[in-house]
Amino acid sequence: YHLSDFRVSSRRLPEHPGLKRICIQQLDTGGVLVANHSIRQNSIVLFECFLETTAGDLPGDWGFTGDDKPPWNVGPESTIAISPACFFNVPEQLNVPENPRFRIEFLTATGKRFSHVFSRQAPRQSNSAEPARRAA
Repeated sequence: YHLSDFRVSSRRLPEHPGLKRICIQQLDTGGVLVANHSIRQNSIVLFECFLETTAGDLPGDWGFTGDDKPPWNVGPESTIAISPACFFNVPEQLNVPENPRFRIEFLTATGKRFSHVFSRQAPRQSNSAEPARRAA
């Protein structure tokens, strides 16, 4: 679950003319909530990043914010908050949209993979005129 916004920045790569490096990382630590619906412990051992472009998905490098690095252990029927970061080397002329979409594919200790598509801005909760009702 996407809890807080990501920051998008870019810099030139002098060692690679014609390329720039885009960094997409959390503004706050713990901005992605991972839920383990299983009754067994699991861990995210690594993740891969893919930037959505008009030419297809562009693979990138993964990282993390601060000391929040994998493996991330998720207890049975519990959640943890993580702070992933993604880095992409792209052509210098590529215009990055205001709210780029990127996919993170997580690999667990059991070998299972799951992914989620994120954007720069966290989804906002809708303001409904009628409050949510709890089931009896």
